[in-house]
Amino acid sequence: MTESAYLLGSREWFELAKKRLNESEDLKAASADWEGTMRCLIHVEDELAVQDYATPDGARAMVGMLGMLSDEERLQYKGTGLEKLLNKAGYNLEDDPASVNMDEIIEKIGGLTLEDFKGATIYASFEPHRGVLREMDPISPEKYKDAPFALVGSYESWKELCSGRQSPIQLIMSGKMKLTGDMQYIMKRMAAVNALMAVYKSIPLK
Repeated sequence: MTESAYLLGSREWFELAKKRLNESEDLKAASADWEGTMRCLIHVEDELAVQDYATPDGARAMVGMLGMLSDEERLQYKGTGLEKLLNKAGYNLEDDPASVNMDEIIEKIGGLTLEDFKGATIYASFEPHRGVLREMDPISPEKYKDAPFALVGSYESWKELCSGRQSPIQLIMSGKMKLTGDMQYIMKRMAAVNALMAVYKSIPLK
């Protein structure tokens, strides 16, 4: 039986990734001495992002991801490129994601262009503290601004990473992604990074 495919950044993708990471014995062992949160920035403003998100599945993914945030966290996206994108799709950040008219949003988002996506960024966290996964969730733009690590890249680069087509090192060395923080710390814990990538690669992407 073929496993369902998920849109990167959707609620379903986050929830399945977190479940599998919690179950990964390799990650538990390899991250036994890991301390510190990695703040992840996914710039959803390239052609592939438009191709994936200006669709019914994309509309549901975006609203579903926002539904994982508290009201306070969701409202911290005010003034950002993501809010502008959502407004053009007919969604207001003050609206409860669980009660919006998805048919209207789906109709509007299908007509959006690359220009409408410019400046839109999704923020997420990854924290396997001493072998226990504390977080792997969408977060607000303000959360963990002082995190010891940050990984930044385009939607296309993140999709390359999470599908297993390229490794974090390949993407960083090619300039497609940027890692800030103690690179030596990460390099010494590549087994944990590899365990993370194995889980991501196990989840089929649309």
